[in-house]
Amino acid sequence: GATAGALLTAPLEIIKTRLQASRVPHMQLAVSQPTVISLAGGNVTQALPFSQGKQGVVMHLRLIVQNEGLRALWKGIGPYLIGVAPARSVYFATYATSKKYFNSKLKPESSVVHMLSASIGGAVAVTSTCPIWVIKTRLQLDTKRTNFKSGLLCAKNIYATDGIRGFYRGLSASYVGIGETVLQFVIYERLKKTLKQNRDSFTQQKSYKDFTECIIAAAGSKFIASGLTYPHEVVRTRLREKFDGPRQYRSFVQTLLKVWREEGRPGLYGGMNAHLIRVIPNTVSMMLVYELVVYAISNRDITSY
Repeated sequence: GATAGALLTAPLEIIKTRLQASRVPHMQLAVSQPTVISLAGGNVTQALPFSQGKQGVVMHLRLIVQNEGLRALWKGIGPYLIGVAPARSVYFATYATSKKYFNSKLKPESSVVHMLSASIGGAVAVTSTCPIWVIKTRLQLDTKRTNFKSGLLCAKNIYATDGIRGFYRGLSASYVGIGETVLQFVIYERLKKTLKQNRDSFTQQKSYKDFTECIIAAAGSKFIASGLTYPHEVVRTRLREKFDGPRQYRSFVQTLLKVWREEGRPGLYGGMNAHLIRVIPNTVSMMLVYELVVYAISNRDITSY
């Protein structure tokens, strides 16, 4: 299911990543002609910053296929498929273990417990899988129509130019992004609790009401959390971009301020529509599976006595 979902939504991931990037040379989205700058040595054609494009998702898909071919819509899918399962497994395992521990030390099922558990789970997951996501981002930003890079070749290039450090570019933004996960889980647990309290009746057995509440809570929490914290995604992509010359983006704060000064709010929220279309259904399915697993384990523990 996760693999099928990743394959179906990969084109949206490509669009999101490229709209977050500083510029994509082979795509002129806002105007039909590139910007021409007059210099002493002659005119220089400047690539249009991708984040200035105003077209919808369908237009972006069409332009990518025209310029790079249909296969380009699935660039970076290999690292994504390799990384998504370990990342989610590490996160949920750490989250569940931390939640169990903090429930025994603090007020059970409180917001503090959920925040601490989500923070630890997020930190462990993003640190352990960061190199995979750096490779994925580089592949997605590669605009060559032919000679597609493999993940292994991309990894070799990263190591040759940046060393081990190159595999952890954007990690600071990922740590900031843990706030999104924390906020999402706190809102999710609160929405779920509120919806459950408003029920006419409650039983231990799961029913369609539980799943409906889970869907509403998951979708709502992801929408709110993403809207409030999305700029960290843009910063992370900018930090992971490949530059032939001096790096324009060096740290989280420097990148955030630079994008804000030069591009304003549109720059900080580039690609958000494609992001929401992709992540909300994925989040709903992920949380449904999580709740089913927790329910199954709880029932097994109860019936074992």
